[in-house]
Amino acid sequence: MTAPTAAEVAEFAIQAHDQLHKGDIGKAHEMLHKAMGIDNDKALPAQPMAHTVDFDRAFRDLCREHGRKAMFILADKTDALGRTRIMTGGDAQLCATFDRKLKA
Repeated sequence: MTAPTAAEVAEFAIQAHDQLHKGDIGKAHEMLHKAMGIDNDKALPAQPMAHTVDFDRAFRDLCREHGRKAMFILADKTDALGRTRIMTGGDAQLCATFDRKLKA
């Protein structure tokens, strides 16, 4: 068992949070195990997400400051195969509604 780095713990926590929003408690639980250095042979459920945290925090702070309920849609990192993923952030209810419609 290898102890994860601080950056890995942050990534695992972010991905656990994302899985909770998606209603997947099992995957969130796995990510928390990984943050504790347990079961680190299992793959992450998503590509790294930590690079979006500062923007998400600033966005939510502005929404609170101005009394607005809002979300953002981010076209994130094109991979070597030319694929881009869509990420959402901000208000959890708006994100959940958009994510459901996107998958429909």
